[in-house]
Amino acid sequence: MTRKRLSEACMTTAGRGRNFLSRFASNTRGNVAMIFGVSLLPIMISVGVAVDLSRSLVVRERLSQAIDAAALAAGASPGMTTAAKTTYVKNYLMANYDTSQIGTLGSLSISEVASVVTVSATATMNTVFLGIIGYSNLTLNVSTQVTRNTSGLEFVMVLDNTGSMSGSKIADLKTAANKLVDVLYGAPGSTSPLKIGLVPFSAAVNIGTAARAEGWMDEFGDAALAKSKMNYTPGQTVWDLYGAIPNRAWDGCVEARQQPYDTTDDPSVSADTLFQPYFAPDENSASGYANDYLVDGITGTTQVRQKYVGKYNGTSVSSGSRGPLRGCTVDPVTRLTNDRSTITNAINAMGASGYTHIPVGLVWGWRLISPDAPFTEGVAYTDATWKKALVILTDGENTINSKSNDNKSNYSAYGHLVDGRLGTTSAAAFRDQLNSNTSLLCKRIKAEGIRVYSITFNVSSSTVTNLMKGCASEPGLYFNSPTGAQLTAAFEAIAQDLNNLRISK
Repeated sequence: MTRKRLSEACMTTAGRGRNFLSRFASNTRGNVAMIFGVSLLPIMISVGVAVDLSRSLVVRERLSQAIDAAALAAGASPGMTTAAKTTYVKNYLMANYDTSQIGTLGSLSISEVASVVTVSATATMNTVFLGIIGYSNLTLNVSTQVTRNTSGLEFVMVLDNTGSMSGSKIADLKTAANKLVDVLYGAPGSTSPLKIGLVPFSAAVNIGTAARAEGWMDEFGDAALAKSKMNYTPGQTVWDLYGAIPNRAWDGCVEARQQPYDTTDDPSVSADTLFQPYFAPDENSASGYANDYLVDGITGTTQVRQKYVGKYNGTSVSSGSRGPLRGCTVDPVTRLTNDRSTITNAINAMGASGYTHIPVGLVWGWRLISPDAPFTEGVAYTDATWKKALVILTDGENTINSKSNDNKSNYSAYGHLVDGRLGTTSAAAFRDQLNSNTSLLCKRIKAEGIRVYSITFNVSSSTVTNLMKGCASEPGLYFNSPTGAQLTAAFEAIAQDLNNLRISK
């Protein structure tokens, strides 16, 4: 009896155990909790990965933008050594990458092959969630290339060499212009499709004595302007007057052509389109005349005395400041050339003297870069493999040195004010016409596809600043430079723009 009951009790207990296990196994509430617990970790890791990857994309984008700017800076500075360029680019990268945000800058490398500059950089970002699986930080690598445009460049500098530029101002101009040349040419010995020209100007321009043999100077005095200047004997010309003065010879200075050719690049196809050698006549020996350098040799009115040619026969000019070249003391223009030393020597030779006739300089800058005569070093306007650009710099307004005598002014490329070559004998109207001619020339130069930069140097006059602003091809190409340092910065900015870089990758 006792055994039987014990057996039954055991059987009952075993059955109950089996029923409990069966019920536990069939209880879904326990399964959901276990599955959730097991799945929670990978879900958190996935979300963390997404967050950290999103943050890494932000860092990569910031680094890409900064390195693109740094690569452009590297490409725009071809004259630097590798070490100097690395420092320059690193500084540029730091300036464009906000270190207060996520991502710490790492390595930086620069390489240059031919015209392609490659800049690579890294940034390290601390992770928020990836550390759970062993990635406490991510290193991002970014690389970009800049290719210097291999298009040719023809560039002319038209620079004010007037008396107001004397002293430190002409020195500052030389420094700034040389800096531009350094940037454009790059390292010594490098070759590039580049040609630079230079036009120093004041109240006239010097085109060099070699121009006389090129067929577009008025060799025989056939132009109406030439005939009206002096009371020549038959067959006599201004060249004969230069030949008659023992200690003076034509140095290359020229006068402005008659209207409307004074503001055009039209070729010399007739007598009145030929170019005239500069010749400031001996003025009246009476007081009040600035260029009296010979004995009149005749009596009569101012014009009779001034146009008398007999006084030049074999007579030397004793004055060092007066004579037939008074009013044109600038150095000769430098035609478009690829020779670096030719340009730098011409820049360093510039002086400062005379009055300001901006259109005289502008028109010769145009003629230098034009493919047509008088100078033909420029490529055709239609040649897509070359670009043309010009910079005009002045430190003051167009001027005329007016006088109270019969000539009404000192001599310049437009003769005396009394001659009325710009359609007026009024000093104020003459200045207004010079301003109008400046604007007209800028318009015509830009119409040929020539990129025009303009600079005012230490100028306070709103007249000239507005004139130069309107001359530039676009507002950003006008530079106002109150100091020498700002002038150099302006020339550097122009050089950077002329380098015409592009992101290739």
